[in-house]
Amino acid sequence: MNNKIFMGMISAFILLQFLYSPSFGQVHGDKELLLLIMNGHRENIERISSWRGQALIRLHTEGRGADKRDMLSRAEFVYDGDLEATRWSWGLVEDKAENADGTKWENSKYFKNGMIKEKQILNLGPVYSDFQKRPYTLVVDSFLEYKRSNFSDDFDPMYYLNEAAKHMVPFPDLYENPESFPKDYYISREGDLVALKIVPKKNQNMFTEYIYDISQGCNLVSYFTKYTDHNIIRQKYEYEKAANVFVLKKVVHHTENQGEKPQVYHQEIEFTNTAVNEPVDPLEFSLEKLGVKPGDHINNRLLNLVFQYQTVSDRALDALEEALPIENLATNQIVSDSESETNKIAGEGVVSELPTDTVSEAGESLLQSAKD
Repeated sequence: MNNKIFMGMISAFILLQFLYSPSFGQVHGDKELLLLIMNGHRENIERISSWRGQALIRLHTEGRGADKRDMLSRAEFVYDGDLEATRWSWGLVEDKAENADGTKWENSKYFKNGMIKEKQILNLGPVYSDFQKRPYTLVVDSFLEYKRSNFSDDFDPMYYLNEAAKHMVPFPDLYENPESFPKDYYISREGDLVALKIVPKKNQNMFTEYIYDISQGCNLVSYFTKYTDHNIIRQKYEYEKAANVFVLKKVVHHTENQGEKPQVYHQEIEFTNTAVNEPVDPLEFSLEKLGVKPGDHINNRLLNLVFQYQTVSDRALDALEEALPIENLATNQIVSDSESETNKIAGEGVVSELPTDTVSEAGESLLQSAKD
């Protein structure tokens, strides 16, 4: 055999061995199930035009600030898919702690209301209502850069409903180029349940397992991960069907550190009084519904401004509309006839750079008109 042909065959064999070596990931099972789950979940979410309800949240921790701590909170929420807006009112009802020596105490109750709207997140609070008096402070920030967790007091219900989606981000690449992932993926189906187990090549003691239910909108129903020798996370999800879509009924999240200093986080959320795909009044996403009142402070981190929230009377609004057509208010600048100064719109609040005797009432009417 020609030496060049022989050496070429050897090189090709070595290359094939390298490409299919255990250091590269492989998909074991029917990878079409990846697309089935991803598309089914997306379709269910897209059919949810609105969702509102209440939630009861129980949180138990061990080894964090106290040997044992139990918190009970309640929330009300409303979501509108067309407006891409969500608002919630969250309040801590009970917060009891205990140490191993028998010392017991209760922590102060507080509330924290929030809203996601126009790619901004607005948080009113935390407000410790037992001793904190108005004015309260509303913080406006970018939602795109906002980070939260399952244990955050920013109760965004869509965060929990979309929990499965964030784990599906690599699915398209995994489907097309599984060899680019340094893990093995095992996919199987039993009835309506699809299981996906992910095992790293370098440490097969660490693994992650997902279970999706095709009969419930391809939603995630179980999640388990062991990401170190001592750390595990377990999640369980239950759903209810309403208006031909699936929304959450219960979430259980358990995180455990089994190392030298054991720590436990255990959260259970029960959703009740659910209403799905019913009309939502846009005023549900106003500052008034969020709990902001005239005199409260607004800290707009996007504009680097801190100001006092006010209202503008109808007469003042008419005068301002004459000075500047209402359709131009989106430029965030309003020129006053009487003063050569400006008001800037931030979210729905008005930054008053005018003397308080020039603008006598808050800017809620003005802002609502601008929104309309």
